[in-house]
Amino acid sequence: MVMLQGRRSASACDTPASLVPCAQHRASVRVPTGPRAGCLGWIGNPAHPRPLSPPMPTQGRFAMSQRLDYQQQSPELFKKLIEFSMLVEKSSIEQPIRDLVSIRASQINGCAFCVDMHIKQATLHGERPLRLHHLAIWRESTLFAPRERAVLAWTEALTQIPAHGVPDDIYERVRTQLSEKEISDLSFVVMNINAWNRVNIGFQTVPGSLDKAFGLDKANLA
Repeated sequence: MVMLQGRRSASACDTPASLVPCAQHRASVRVPTGPRAGCLGWIGNPAHPRPLSPPMPTQGRFAMSQRLDYQQQSPELFKKLIEFSMLVEKSSIEQPIRDLVSIRASQINGCAFCVDMHIKQATLHGERPLRLHHLAIWRESTLFAPRERAVLAWTEALTQIPAHGVPDDIYERVRTQLSEKEISDLSFVVMNINAWNRVNIGFQTVPGSLDKAFGLDKANLA
């Protein structure tokens, strides 16, 4: 959910990975904990799955509750998506850029859980609050560098693919700011967050329900 993070500050994102045993499949997956985990959903032992996210207090507003636990229902697929997310973390795309990509794609897709998570992650990584507010209107904002603007254009194009494909002018714009490897890696970063968006939207993972598990409560944005 995996999920945001110069601008980098010491935070829980430096928490070392932990080895989480999977008794059901006689295997172990090394996964990050704390904010670095990103949109990974719940990291735990399938033999002792977490309960579904309870409805959040609403005071008369919309009540959201999780429909099912996709980790428990599809443990092998879940594990592979975690592994993919971990590889994305090691890509040539720097963490602050990955934060912007994760937030912007999640905004476009309307993933409440992922928007909530990645804004908190970015905050912990030292991102400026005003830039987070401007992300939805980045074209009109003066707060983003040319490289970031190219990345956001590519993110939007791959998240909402135009009827006739990605236009040449967008690709050429990205080529002026990123190497071919970076463009390729960026595309996998976009693929990753879109995958988490879709599963968390489909099963209505409750925003903020895993803050303590990921250390996101330290962002003090509740």
